[in-house]
Amino acid sequence: IWIGLHDGIVVINLLDGKETILKEQPDNPNGLSNNSVSALYSDRQGNIWIGTIFGGVDYFQRNGFKFDVYVNGMSPNSLSSKRVRGLAEDSQGRIYIGTEDAGFNAFDSPTGRFTRLSGNDVSLIIKSYGDSVFLGKSRGGLDMYSNGRFVGNNFRRLHGKDLAAAVVALGSIGRDEGLRIDG
Repeated sequence: IWIGLHDGIVVINLLDGKETILKEQPDNPNGLSNNSVSALYSDRQGNIWIGTIFGGVDYFQRNGFKFDVYVNGMSPNSLSSKRVRGLAEDSQGRIYIGTEDAGFNAFDSPTGRFTRLSGNDVSLIIKSYGDSVFLGKSRGGLDMYSNGRFVGNNFRRLHGKDLAAAVVALGSIGRDEGLRIDG
């Protein structure tokens, strides 16, 4: 079990009860980039993606105890911000990354490139059944992307409920995913 905290990560091995604590190590380029963890996601290969509040995204590969770190840069092919709020993956293996202050990104693992999909501030992300990804926006509303493309449904009202305030939690029920609640 991986538990993200505002002071690092605790990894608990349920087989032997051993706990490992991961913390930011400024002198270690292969360590956790920031202690303030905002999102954790396990991709379909079992690798762990860690969103942090001030350090971008850390990618922990199952084979080897090291992190690759992705932060924002001047290139349009880099992550748009270090302030990550949500992570999800589609069936093509694209990793979607929502940032608090600079929008929504898609990461293509084979090329190592980011695509900036929107400039809206994101409060969280959740993958739904199929390839739909929903973005809760910190300035209100709920956007949907499918297959890496903006569907355009900016849900400002849903079942009579005004979503003009920030969306702070989402849940989904899917045949292969069970119940998942983020927020």
